[in-house]
Amino acid sequence: MTGCSGDYEDLEGAWWDICGAIDIGGDGTGTVTLWDEDYTKSEPMVSASASLSDDGTSIYGTMTSEGGAFTDIALEHGDWIVDPGLVDYGDMIHIDGDYENGGDAFHYDIYLRPWGTYWVDVDEEDLPNLYDSWYLPLIDAEEPMPDSIG
Repeated sequence: MTGCSGDYEDLEGAWWDICGAIDIGGDGTGTVTLWDEDYTKSEPMVSASASLSDDGTSIYGTMTSEGGAFTDIALEHGDWIVDPGLVDYGDMIHIDGDYENGGDAFHYDIYLRPWGTYWVDVDEEDLPNLYDSWYLPLIDAEEPMPDSIG
């Protein structure tokens, strides 16, 4: 979280682990569900509709938000434009956006990789908070992605 103001001012630079499910159908439309340590898959932080186009800088195309909610604010068409070809690491997507609700605001950056990916190519300071204590034990045990974190 950056550019924090209002009730979020004290969270400048804070970050959490996050899980997500992206389900895009053959027609190029689908959903994005995201949950962090304070949410669950059934009560997510983000529930969004999305579309996938062939346009983009890689073979993966570009995912665009079409609607939904990020916590307590609406997501609209084009709030997210996600192009995996623009990320420095393979098998990663970067979702970024702005939260604004009255005087409360922040910018967010969300980095996702497929469940079970070892983040060996990422600098240690950029690893998820619970990478060693939560994520690695689960993937080493070949557990599926859980519906809550921690």
